Amino acid sequence: MTPNMEEWRPALRTTAICVVSILVAPMLMLNAYLLLWFLPELTYWGTAGNEGHQYLWILVFVLSAAAVVSLVLAWIQRHRSARWRLWLLAAPILIVVSLPAMDRL
Repeated sequence: MTPNMEEWRPALRTTAICVVSILVAPMLMLNAYLLLWFLPELTYWGTAGNEGHQYLWILVFVLSAAAVVSLVLAWIQRHRSARWRLWLLAAPILIVVSLPAMDRL
């Protein structure tokens, strides 16, 4: 007796989200650590040579927050048929897009 594919889909979705969460969570924690490290009020930005860093900090913060929201929405909407995939793909893409800006901080 073979199980119906519909019975396996929720388990496959949950497994996919778990794998992506395991891969994205360390990168999100690294971004959070570096954002705290380069917090504008703590490092006296606006001094000579650091004028553009405020915008990079804000950009990385927005991209990291959007990645967290995407990952949470993927978890929330994993019971739906197609919407969870978009959120699941958006989280690592947003993290990868934030890496060049993080490198310039």
